[in-house]
Amino acid sequence: MLGGYAFNEDQVSDRSIQFFDIDLVGTYDLLVDAQIQNLDRTGYALFGDLIWRPTDWLELSAGLRYADESVDSNAKLDFALTEGGIDLIKVVASPQGSIDDSNLSPTASVRVNLTEDISAYARYAQGFRAGGFPLAPASPISNVPFESETSDNYEVGMNGALLDSALEFDVSLFLIRIDDQQLTTIVFFNDDPNLPIASVGNAGESESAGFEAVFTVRPNRYLEVTASIGHTDAKYTDYLDTVGADRSGEAYPFVPRWTVQIGANLAFPVGDGGELALQAQWRQIDNILSGSGVDIDLQFPVDSYDVLDFRASYIRERLQLDVFVDNARDEYYETRVFNAFFFAEPRPFSIVGPPRRVGARLTYYL
Repeated sequence: MLGGYAFNEDQVSDRSIQFFDIDLVGTYDLLVDAQIQNLDRTGYALFGDLIWRPTDWLELSAGLRYADESVDSNAKLDFALTEGGIDLIKVVASPQGSIDDSNLSPTASVRVNLTEDISAYARYAQGFRAGGFPLAPASPISNVPFESETSDNYEVGMNGALLDSALEFDVSLFLIRIDDQQLTTIVFFNDDPNLPIASVGNAGESESAGFEAVFTVRPNRYLEVTASIGHTDAKYTDYLDTVGADRSGEAYPFVPRWTVQIGANLAFPVGDGGELALQAQWRQIDNILSGSGVDIDLQFPVDSYDVLDFRASYIRERLQLDVFVDNARDEYYETRVFNAFFFAEPRPFSIVGPPRRVGARLTYYL
């Protein structure tokens, strides 16, 4: 297989803000008349994969991918920190920057067919994420580029079917080692700890290891039950953050250690040419840490939660009617907690999941 692609992406951020009597810095006013940035990203990639089957039970593959991306940042900043109408800090600037990243990434794998229905495999692949610029710089110092991110990905696993395909399974172990992981962080305008700015930085090294398992049971032609479980242990192995704190050994934010999902689908014919499908799905997400943990971007624990959804679908030719109940138990749960900047004391805000929702959807396929 040989292939390639190219793209161009133009992303514009344009905002103005007024903060009066900010209690973090007394009775000062922050007036942002312009915070405009245009990010123009252009890239292309060429890739190729070769598969060789020397015997019926062995498959070997190898591939290469070359990627090249460039980013141009053009920003306009006009803001002032004032007291009593007097400018204490005044910034009028048009910072610009440009970076160009390229990368050659290999991949290789081996698959062994143990039986007609069961196979085992091992795979290695390098990953690449190009560098860039923060989306909304608040000062020239926060418009500095962040570096590209690379990874080494290792995976071994087994998949197949048993009992005349009544049971299907897919089990894998993975290890991902990342260099220069791109992270949200905090920098300070004029090195003033009272003026934090959200930006993007790079951790030195990090590692993510775990397993995933998916099982599907079909006891008859009408019923299908799927269960999956995943475990991830993700941590920094070498990371000195922007305030000089050594974060090595700490867990990634926003990554749950455990995820579990169970779903059932019962489908059977109804009437002349129609089908009725009844679905139920339950998922549980383990607790996480929310926030980068750099300076005032505090980390907050977010409790684990589970959600139960139901859906009934009637399908006939090109017509489909769905009736659904999402979050059937009306659980209150948080997905993110973050600290609002520019307040003297920590002031956490939460992003929560939607409450119970009941609805119907009618679809006609042309």
